[in-house]
Amino acid sequence: MLPNFLVIGAPRAGTSWIAKNLSAHPEVFIPRRQALHYFDRYYDGSLPRYARRFKGWRGEKAVGEATPAYLGSVPVPGRIRAHLPHIRLIASLRNPVERLHSRCLSMGAAHRDEARLGCEERLRQKPLLLEEGFYDEQLTRYLELFPRENLLVLLYDDLKREPAQFLERIYRFIGVNPSFRSPFLNETVCATADRRLRSGRNVLRNLARRLGGASGRPRKLPGPGSPLSAVTRAWLAEELYRSHNRRLEALIGRDLSEWDRP
Repeated sequence: MLPNFLVIGAPRAGTSWIAKNLSAHPEVFIPRRQALHYFDRYYDGSLPRYARRFKGWRGEKAVGEATPAYLGSVPVPGRIRAHLPHIRLIASLRNPVERLHSRCLSMGAAHRDEARLGCEERLRQKPLLLEEGFYDEQLTRYLELFPRENLLVLLYDDLKREPAQFLERIYRFIGVNPSFRSPFLNETVCATADRRLRSGRNVLRNLARRLGGASGRPRKLPGPGSPLSAVTRAWLAEELYRSHNRRLEALIGRDLSEWDRP
């Protein structure tokens, strides 16, 4: 059995929450290991090994998996198109600054040797993390290969405000009963990193009070394990991501001006 839908990302934008709620639906099958990474890490040009991941299928109407790395990987859209040309694709997008912040903190929580690193230092070591927020470029790669009706683009902001309606849109998109009420509907989204993010806001406030001088730079760099500084957040929102957000607005028809504020 092969999937007829994929949750393709973005990382730290609610994809695990989506997969868990979908797997509770009686008409949906998702493997126990939700993120299979076949089309990015384990791609071998054929599908038998991938198909075996869905051997637990028992006739459910919708079959899928959720690998958030698929959205940002350049070769993945072409690989998916070559093997699953009629697949339905689900993307959940989050304010790129908040998503990056959560991503950095989650990496520290998952890898003990990285826990000592502050977010700025982690970004210096892995600058490609910044490009994960170039959603306009990522979606364009998919839209060049798939019909627009095969791509459902959702916003994490809507998930946080109205989780039931958010999930109902996905149910309708993949063709299952939209009135099903998931038992996991009100579970916390992105829990581990976001707890650390909330606890770090006092650090940010204290750091902002230390800002000074014409350069606007903090007098003291953030220490190990610290969240993104106020200066970095402002640069990300106002300079790095602003133009990408404008192009994304045109692609999806949503006002994203709220994302421009650090």
